[in-house]
Amino acid sequence: MLIYVVFSKEITFDSFRKIPAAYFIIGPLGYFVYSVAITQSSRAFDSISETTILNNTWPVFTVLFADLFLIKAKKSRAARGIEGLGIFMSFLSVIILVSGGNFASLQLEIRGILWGLLAGISYGLFGAYSGIVNRDEQKVFLFTAIALSLLLISIPAAIESRHSGPLTVLDIAVAFSMGALLDGLGYILWTRAIRLSKERKTRVSTIASLMFFLPFINLAIVRFVLDEQQLFQPYFMLSLILILGSTYLIQKAAWIAKHLSRFLQYKSKPKPG
Repeated sequence: MLIYVVFSKEITFDSFRKIPAAYFIIGPLGYFVYSVAITQSSRAFDSISETTILNNTWPVFTVLFADLFLIKAKKSRAARGIEGLGIFMSFLSVIILVSGGNFASLQLEIRGILWGLLAGISYGLFGAYSGIVNRDEQKVFLFTAIALSLLLISIPAAIESRHSGPLTVLDIAVAFSMGALLDGLGYILWTRAIRLSKERKTRVSTIASLMFFLPFINLAIVRFVLDEQQLFQPYFMLSLILILGSTYLIQKAAWIAKHLSRFLQYKSKPKPG
């Protein structure tokens, strides 16, 4: 993130002299609060499945916060309803995928659920807020968020370091890769996508819905790397059909609502004779 800011020609160090107070409040939600919450959620469950499902609530909360509080777009009730149905189908596809179609295998751990929902809410609010930050300020916002989160995370990190074993070269390499790709490049691309959706007056749900493809991409990578067989299971095909259908509904919500309204009006007209 520092390299991204330093080599960016649009901003200077003077841009950091007057940082809005909201950056210090919203910024840590996307890094510090999210990281702590998702870690605590994974510790509460015996498996990572439940945390994976809860982690995928952040696109839902992003759409919710963007539509209700931050980025208000003109949409009919029918279009909103269709988008809501699409989001529900997307989330259902993730649940089926992660549980392997066996809902009974999922655990009901209140503490883990609350931590997981906190992670989704915090990152959703962080992403939605980034949509109202303009192009030049967004770099300052991201740098402030990660710098402050780094200071905050150092406290629990120092406490837990006493209970962890020595780090291997592989541990450091994995952590570095995740930081650079997920917390660096991933955040830059995602916040830019949210901002562009606002600038071009498109619905946030149209890009947020695409994020539900991530579990399928992850599983595909696992398939080719570890030679797993999940891709050929019935539940995987059902999940894939749901995610494709939900994406179509969300992308075409306005068009579907318009034609549905015309169809209902036609049906309600009195027939001659």
